[in-house]
Amino acid sequence: MSSLLPTVRQLIVLLAVVQAPAGCVNKLGSCWGLKDGDHLAIELVELYTPASSFTYQDLSLASNAASPVSQFPSCGSTFDFQVGETLHVTTIGQSSDDDPKVSCTMSQVRVDSPQRLGAQVASMPGFVLAANSVLVGDDDVVVGGCPGRRELSVVSLDGYPGSVADPTPGQVPPQVLARFAIPAGGDASACASSFPSPGYCADQFVVRVSRE
Repeated sequence: MSSLLPTVRQLIVLLAVVQAPAGCVNKLGSCWGLKDGDHLAIELVELYTPASSFTYQDLSLASNAASPVSQFPSCGSTFDFQVGETLHVTTIGQSSDDDPKVSCTMSQVRVDSPQRLGAQVASMPGFVLAANSVLVGDDDVVVGGCPGRRELSVVSLDGYPGSVADPTPGQVPPQVLARFAIPAGGDASACASSFPSPGYCADQFVVRVSRE
């Protein structure tokens, strides 16, 4: 199993998204018709696991469809965002449409609330770990005095890019949020008691997305 896990360096190299240059208009348009400055609410309905009340489908890494997000250990039920909370986010940019396979461009978001871990939008945003992401977020965070990275991907499971819709128990949810975290370089063992894992940890949430 360990040989299947991508290294952090491989993830960084393979999953970096090139941001569109200032003044460049994406030819394809953004997924869901979002534009910079739009406000969205993302309610975390429940954890998305095989035991979920919703039909489960594996989420894949953008770099390798055969590598599921579920291969990473959980960040834990008390790590930053939790079931029952609503994230309030603002769109702050769109990705490049250089990939000829995409049908629309994903939007980068800033988490306005709840604000935890001293999160600041990363100076070099663009890690996208989940395939078919419509929204992505990338923050520099501090956990127990240890610097790290927190990444969010809102993934469409209802025919990418799908449409914003309420999830229905017993069915595949239209959107799922994948939350990742990782210590930032240095001696990972020194942060073992702060971060949930010396490498990437991840959790998946069924979400209800709405415009504000």
